[in-house]
Amino acid sequence: MKPRTTLILLVLAVVVFALGWIVQNHNASKESTSLRAGRLAFPDLAAKLDGAERIEITRQGGKVTLLRKGNQWLIVERSDYPALSGKTHALLAGLAALRLVEPRTTDSAFYDRLGVDDPNKPASGSTLLKVYDGGGKVLAELIVGNKHASPQPNLPDEIYVRKPDDQQSWLAEGKLDADTDSSNWMNHDIISIDHAKIAKIDVERGNEKLELVRNGDRFELKVPADHPSLDSNALDQVARALEFVSFTEVKPVKEEPGAPL
Repeated sequence: MKPRTTLILLVLAVVVFALGWIVQNHNASKESTSLRAGRLAFPDLAAKLDGAERIEITRQGGKVTLLRKGNQWLIVERSDYPALSGKTHALLAGLAALRLVEPRTTDSAFYDRLGVDDPNKPASGSTLLKVYDGGGKVLAELIVGNKHASPQPNLPDEIYVRKPDDQQSWLAEGKLDADTDSSNWMNHDIISIDHAKIAKIDVERGNEKLELVRNGDRFELKVPADHPSLDSNALDQVARALEFVSFTEVKPVKEEPGAPL
């Protein structure tokens, strides 16, 4: 066999081997991705949630940090005010139950279309969700992207997600309320008393005292007995003063300026 013929055959053999290796690895990669579809995003997370001590939710322009103290979660950005227990539980349970449905793009140029681009980019619209244990170990980390409109009603919620260390993005099934507005994690209600249940109202300030007593559907001022004619609607509003009382902001007492009324 001529040297040139031998060289050509050798080159062809290398090319065939290389093509075979590429095809084999491509198929293996597709098979691996296919096998992951239908599985939980974090298979072992449910068993570790009792050890979760910190949750960080970060998005451009907003951040919420939740710290666990005993059986209660506190909002760091709101002076450690208690977080809504149901909302916190739903977030952790949703993360543990999140199921991968379909693989989507691995091209970073298209991440922003799904809302799973790098959360640190200035124009990013994605949300980074991280859960830590008491020792600072990350139990789960996920980039939460856009919600996907379900083609049929009464189907589970779907959302685009990606793990920060993985190029593969996914369409996932489940509900994740990764809210970065700390105000939405608080129960703003202080008190709410139905005015129809009130029979008598006493108001005291220093030596001054007012006493209002219900008379049918209206209230009458009994103390002081000597008073000018009063607007019955205004008295009724006093009875409604404790209906749907809520707050807009919280601060420690030592940080709040002002004087008693």
